Amino acid sequence: MPDSPYSTQIESNILSLLNGGNFAAAYTKVNDLISLYPDNEKLFELKREIERRVEIQNRAVIEQKLAAIKPLWDKPDYAEILRELKAILDFAPNHEKVKKLYLKAQNEYRAQVEKLQKKFEKEKASLFDDLLKSDPERLLDELNILEQGNPGNPKVHQFIKKYRRAIIIKKIADKHELLNSDKFREIKEFLDILKKIDRNCPEIAEVESHVKIHTRSEHLEEKKEYIYKGKEYLDTLLKLKKYDKAIHVAEEILELDPGNGFAAAALKTARHKFFHENQGNAIDQIAKNAPLIQAEYSSTPSNFLRIY
Repeated sequence: MPDSPYSTQIESNILSLLNGGNFAAAYTKVNDLISLYPDNEKLFELKREIERRVEIQNRAVIEQKLAAIKPLWDKPDYAEILRELKAILDFAPNHEKVKKLYLKAQNEYRAQVEKLQKKFEKEKASLFDDLLKSDPERLLDELNILEQGNPGNPKVHQFIKKYRRAIIIKKIADKHELLNSDKFREIKEFLDILKKIDRNCPEIAEVESHVKIHTRSEHLEEKKEYIYKGKEYLDTLLKLKKYDKAIHVAEEILELDPGNGFAAAALKTARHKFFHENQGNAIDQIAKNAPLIQAEYSSTPSNFLRIY
């Protein structure tokens, strides 16, 4: 674009936009002209001038914004400071002063939150300790409310977990007699209630392990008692010659104690005696019924099958 009244007018128009503070329009126009006249140095000078003035204005805007934020540091309202500084960084991401202030506000805000957290925990702990002693069910309600109001706060979550565990420990201590009894259904119902408070509480796992061992011990004692009494009963049945019942009892004992020699020997004896006893009875029954069978055959031979 050679020097001419036309080029002078275009330059004047861009300067007019620039002096009027319309930097965006001036910048767009000069870039459009550079694409048409890439060898025109005056256009590049205008572009650099626009960028310089934009930089000056941006610095002034940022300083104004930082001045407006200054009272917030005195409060201090670090949450609001961080929001304002974030907006500035979105506008000027490489501004070193703003980046340093943002980092400072983050550190101050973190310290402020930790201080408030400690105060909160101290106040709540005093209330919760009293409720743990006097009204654990109300304490559970308070913990649920606290959890709902702080869904993403890990420190509050740990605080809640601590008191839920304390409630479980207290309930276990209160049910000491039940947990050492053989009321296994009631124990299971009690453990289900505890799991609704905190399924992952280690004390619940300890109680479950204790109950399993206790249950096995109870069953083992019951098994020993049944075998002992079964042997006495089996001996009595053999003496009374009730071999069919003796077979049944001996088989039950061997199911519980496969290596029981007394039951194995008694079973062998009972089966042998039962077989011979019933074999004699069968022969007597056949002899007794023979005349009746012969008479029926004479009258209705078609009811009988002849074997050749």
